[in-house]
Amino acid sequence: MERVKIISQIGEASGREYKLWLLHDELVEEAINAVDESLAEWADGIEERIAEKSVAWESESEDKAQILRDYSDQFMRDISEDLDAWLEENIKGKILQPRLQELRAEISQELKSIRDNLKSLDSISGTSLSEQFDLSLSAFGIDISFSSNLDPEAIKERGLLGNLGIWGGGSLAGGALAFIGVGLLPILLGSLVVGWFLGSSEDKYTKMKTQVYEKGFSRFIDQAEEIFAQIVEKSRETFKLTLEPAVDAIECSVSILDNLLAQQDKIHEESISCRDAKKDYLKRTLAELDVLESRLQGLLTLPE
Repeated sequence: MERVKIISQIGEASGREYKLWLLHDELVEEAINAVDESLAEWADGIEERIAEKSVAWESESEDKAQILRDYSDQFMRDISEDLDAWLEENIKGKILQPRLQELRAEISQELKSIRDNLKSLDSISGTSLSEQFDLSLSAFGIDISFSSNLDPEAIKERGLLGNLGIWGGGSLAGGALAFIGVGLLPILLGSLVVGWFLGSSEDKYTKMKTQVYEKGFSRFIDQAEEIFAQIVEKSRETFKLTLEPAVDAIECSVSILDNLLAQQDKIHEESISCRDAKKDYLKRTLAELDVLESRLQGLLTLPE
């Protein structure tokens, strides 16, 4: 009966992993479609928003190259902050977090069920399978207290994204554009400064702002597809990083059960071997008794 339960729990654990992957794929598809729509909405209004902010760009320098650098810095600051704010409020807050919460809640429930099953085997066989499973959860970065209600937030994501902290920042150095590695500022400066000097005029600052704005957006549009593709990819990666530790833990539970099954098989084989040895011994003993009986009968039939 114990062996049947072990095999059943191995099948159940594999089924739970498959179920989590199905939910993962469903949530990822929903999220990516929503991210695509949200980014299109952001891009549709970004030029107008930056145009409004460019009115406040300032430079205290009289050097044209330095003025261009100052305006380029402010262009990059404004577009980065705008994208950061959009990522924080819409991509992270409205799209990713609710779906990640749903995935974490399901992960928590499945891990709890696996642990409960292991504990039931412990009570039958006197093993410590549930304790081994707890150790694996800790090793895979899953901090769950099974003595209380499961907290989905206790499941830690791995890697760069962490708890989605990278979506915020609000600065060029730590903002989304710097994060995805596009590096627009050096490209802008290289394009804007070299050989680009205007004749003196009363509205030279306005003209410089306009050219920084136009050149900046020309460069941004060239990079926009790559920027959006990497945001989508990082959004997709967030779900994978959330699920991977749980998958590792489930596979570890299967390994724990496989080891127990192997031990049971070994004990069973040793038991059979011992039983066969006893049978052989009894056969030999009976054969020897038959020989003794024959000899005894022969002695009894000898003439006096």
